[in-house]
Amino acid sequence: MTESKIEQMISVLKQNEILPHDCDREQWLAARSSGIGGSDLGVIVGLNKYKSELELLLEKIGTAAPTKSNLPMRAGSFMEPFLRAEFPNTDEYWEKSLQTCNEKIGMIRHKEYPFIFANVDDIGVSKFGPCVIEYKTSSGMAAYNGWKKGDYPQTYYAQVQLYMEVLGSYFPGEPAFDHAFIAALLNNNKIEVRFVQKDKEWLDMALGKAKAFWDAVERKDTTDFIFCVDGKEATLKAISKVFPGEKENEKELPQESNLTIMELEAALDTQKAADAEVNRLKSLLLLEMKDSTKASTDMYRVSWPVNNTRKVFDKTSFLEAHPGIDLDSFQKEVSPYRMGLKVKRA
Repeated sequence: MTESKIEQMISVLKQNEILPHDCDREQWLAARSSGIGGSDLGVIVGLNKYKSELELLLEKIGTAAPTKSNLPMRAGSFMEPFLRAEFPNTDEYWEKSLQTCNEKIGMIRHKEYPFIFANVDDIGVSKFGPCVIEYKTSSGMAAYNGWKKGDYPQTYYAQVQLYMEVLGSYFPGEPAFDHAFIAALLNNNKIEVRFVQKDKEWLDMALGKAKAFWDAVERKDTTDFIFCVDGKEATLKAISKVFPGEKENEKELPQESNLTIMELEAALDTQKAADAEVNRLKSLLLLEMKDSTKASTDMYRVSWPVNNTRKVFDKTSFLEAHPGIDLDSFQKEVSPYRMGLKVKRA
């Protein structure tokens, strides 16, 4: 692909930005709430084990606050320029990067479906043509070993599929943005790269779910999702947000609920038995380790680390030393929340 051709593509994308790449966070959050982004799609198709569709729906309609930026998220953003510079700049991956063109694309809506948007980390040109590039950071041995085995989080797959779909919508019939690279910095000591091909069949399925989801957002209707009960803890939390509860209010449940409660009792009994067996096996292992913090066999490595002593605030001693201080004036009220569900025989 000629340099003038990719420059023309960049110009088209820049003209269709709804937000520049250097917009402030408040603008970005406002725009993000008005559609479905790359990280949202993984939730909608069920690939995110930490978040449910219902929880995301409540965020989009304004019932629940959006997920706050945490340290790993901020660290990932901070490391993005480093990854862009360190990403293997060889013919195997690309011929010319967007960085070389001194351009960065902001937030762009899908040409046909304006409720879907992309906020790509980078774009470039590989030997196959224009491509999407996503930068990630990952830490922990489980994640490290997964990447080393060739795996990667499937939420990233959903993210780059959506990005390819959005950018490609402006160049129909052209071999543009039909592949992506995910470059991940692992434990600050290695970069792993994954090549992802655009999957039209998967996208048709995902876009169908995204359309149904956004239709529910616009109607502010949780009906289609409130009963999508799965095993995620996020679903339990989301249901608690939909029904915050009323004091001194008792409801008569239908007879069918007896079966659900009986199944819950059986599941809790099974869980207790499983927990007891886990504790028994752990106890045997700890007795073998004694005062050691690490141990190994020919097949396993085991760790039993020591948590160093930490200081905590001693309220009782403080009040004895300062009896005139009213601590109640330094307290604040918190929003009510649901406690854990309890069941007992009538």
